[in-house]
Amino acid sequence: MPSSSLPMPQAGRSWPSRIRRHDARIAAGAIPLILTIALLACARIGFSTDVAWQFWVAHRLHDGATLYRDIMETNPPLWFWMAIPVDAVADATGLMPETMLTIALGAAAALSLIVTETLLDSVPPGRRIALLGVAALMMLVMPLGDTGQREQYALIATLPYAALAAARRRGRVVDGRLAIAIGIGGALGFALKHYFLGVPMLLELWLLCRADRKLRPELAGLLAVGALYAAALLIAAPDYLRHVVPDLRLAYGAATPRTLIQMIQLTQYLWGLALALLLPPLLLTRRGTAPLATALLLAAAGFGAAWLIQHKGWPYHAIATTGCLALALVALLVEAWEALPDPVRLVAPAIAVLPLASPFLPSNPAPAAFDPAPVLAGLHRGDSLAVVSTENAFAWPVVWDRGFRYPSRYNAYWMLWAIDRAAGRNPAVDALGRRVVGETVRDYLCLPPRRIVFARPMIGAPGPNAAGDPFTYFRRDPAFARLLGHYRMVRQSGIFEAWDRIDTPGPRPAWCRRGT
Repeated sequence: MPSSSLPMPQAGRSWPSRIRRHDARIAAGAIPLILTIALLACARIGFSTDVAWQFWVAHRLHDGATLYRDIMETNPPLWFWMAIPVDAVADATGLMPETMLTIALGAAAALSLIVTETLLDSVPPGRRIALLGVAALMMLVMPLGDTGQREQYALIATLPYAALAAARRRGRVVDGRLAIAIGIGGALGFALKHYFLGVPMLLELWLLCRADRKLRPELAGLLAVGALYAAALLIAAPDYLRHVVPDLRLAYGAATPRTLIQMIQLTQYLWGLALALLLPPLLLTRRGTAPLATALLLAAAGFGAAWLIQHKGWPYHAIATTGCLALALVALLVEAWEALPDPVRLVAPAIAVLPLASPFLPSNPAPAAFDPAPVLAGLHRGDSLAVVSTENAFAWPVVWDRGFRYPSRYNAYWMLWAIDRAAGRNPAVDALGRRVVGETVRDYLCLPPRRIVFARPMIGAPGPNAAGDPFTYFRRDPAFARLLGHYRMVRQSGIFEAWDRIDTPGPRPAWCRRGT
């Protein structure tokens, strides 16, 4: 071949332009793998309050317990069912469940990014790797303080679903099998909370604006999973609809109410900055310039609505919204860099990666009065510890981390807030309170606690009432008062009062629930 026909290197060609397509695909799987290894090597992996309870429930289900009968839980079953295989593999391999969960999330993030990469053919490979790298950090590092929460799963499932919607918007033809797989994965994320259903609904409305009214494969996959989950709920967990939902409708609305002002934290100001950078370019530049950024912005709107509707303001409720907004900013940069003004190019990258600092920021320590550690002194792994409180954070993850046995079917007594509000004016709420105390007595007779810890009001605080002083409320029940006769108060610290068992309440009853 003549030398004149050989391809000549282009002077000044930057390294991003030399990255090939298969390099981006390798990066899609390698980045989450590297992050997972780094997290396992460098970070202390532990469970947050809710995730510790989730895996404790998975343990009990392995031991034969029935969810919503032997274990009372306010959430639908999918999240707990998802913990069962992770817990089983951890048990079979000898790994800690915390380690196994980190590995499972890393694998899910890698799969999400590999699938997403196949849909980003309109983005140059160098920019694609930048987007995938930030996405991996958002999926695995940004939620570090709440690893395993449903919002993290939803964020991992949403990225390929949004990328597919963007590809459809561009008119790209996508393999039907890939689309079905993305629909199934998206459905598993959206089904974790019914609040998340706004995300696929907004994306569908966006696609309908193109007058494409066909039943696409991904939508068929999503609907199929929804139908199967509904059938599984009716067949495998009928007690959720039969018993739990009526209790939730009756009493859950009174649990830890917050105003909108109380919900707004630093994260919500970050949302405002991201929107200020996203909306003008998306509205003013040529339509269709940044379809992935638009899809992710719509997903963020759906998750933001879920944050608002839940009306708790807990930090982990913001994970999916924050992640989608950050990725929308990065998608805007990689899709429409040339069309963006210099101020957006300069500020958007900093705003996009700012959420990654949240797990490493110092948190305000809880007041010493709310630290249960002093009343746990003298207990050993395997001891049975009962915690009577409206807040599950006092028992979890302490029970999990220290290897205590937990005798109650309730992780906390959230219904006491409604009993406070009803104040004897609602017979149905009063009956719920009596039933819960009676069930707790039966639980404690089956697995007598070595120690019962009550969260009591501080001196000068309102009380005695059900939410402020569960001790007084529970002791009004004659059966609980008789049970407490086998205990004596041994320690007080802050809001906590510890009672130790001095003799056995009696032989183990024959009617004890399974899995304890």
